[in-house]
Amino acid sequence: MLRMIQFLFGFLIGQTKTQDLEERIAVRGGNITLKCQLESGSGQRFWLFSSESQKVTKTISFQNDTFLDGASVKITKKSEYQLIINEIQQTEDGEWYCQENDRTVKSYRLYVDVAPYIDPLNISVVRKGEDATLICRSSGKPRPELVWKFQNRTLNNFTDTTNLKSRNGQERIQSTLTVKSIKDNILQQYSCTAKNRAASVTKKADIFIKETPKILKENQLGYEEFRYAKIGDEVRMICISKGYPNPKIAWTAPTGQYSEDDNDKKSKYSVCVQRQNHEKFGHMTVAYLGSFIIIFTRTVFFSKAHDS
Repeated sequence: MLRMIQFLFGFLIGQTKTQDLEERIAVRGGNITLKCQLESGSGQRFWLFSSESQKVTKTISFQNDTFLDGASVKITKKSEYQLIINEIQQTEDGEWYCQENDRTVKSYRLYVDVAPYIDPLNISVVRKGEDATLICRSSGKPRPELVWKFQNRTLNNFTDTTNLKSRNGQERIQSTLTVKSIKDNILQQYSCTAKNRAASVTKKADIFIKETPKILKENQLGYEEFRYAKIGDEVRMICISKGYPNPKIAWTAPTGQYSEDDNDKKSKYSVCVQRQNHEKFGHMTVAYLGSFIIIFTRTVFFSKAHDS
């Protein structure tokens, strides 16, 4: 019987093309019910699906049986033939036909929308006074509209929007916002909103000023400019910095080599000198490696401690 239905499918659809298709819209992952009114509750009935974009034609149901995962059919007391589709997917986007015997009773054009998704926004890091660039990319179906806001106020200037190539059946778009003459860090105040028929989503962006690495010479943080030790002592020195991006700290011993302590991965600001000997007394140097500047500062001096 199913083969006979498939054989007649092209003929039936050809007849239906002359009829108006009722448009329905569903959101991917949601549920929808398609209905048709039968003249007789005892005739042969089935739902058919056609998608020109996917080049797919298939029978979805025959009588009370369905051949689509997540779908079911039922007939009401008023001879209404219903097709219930749960967790609908993009592959169900197309034309749907309710057939009774050799007649098309009802036809639908079903659009399956996809809620917008915004890619992670870039973090803009600039020098003070420079312009910052924020980029927002979104995908969805239909293609989302992008809106930039600052402190919930819509921005119409300094934006450039481009339609990107579709991917996985979804339409993509990109918008670039230029923020002039950055003076300070701006956190979570600029936002990009993507909106289509399915939903609206928003993500916020950050702008950071590059900050030259600085040494924090504060005793309460553990900083000591001079340390004393005896031969054979284990000594730990602390050096703390700030800056953006976060500085990388490297210690250099008087011998010109890096310190022996490679295990202090958590703090990254302290150094432990073990097995102290005569060669290790002298100036210890710490280097603060920022994104665009390097500062070398002598911070600790080792002196031989006298035995009491």
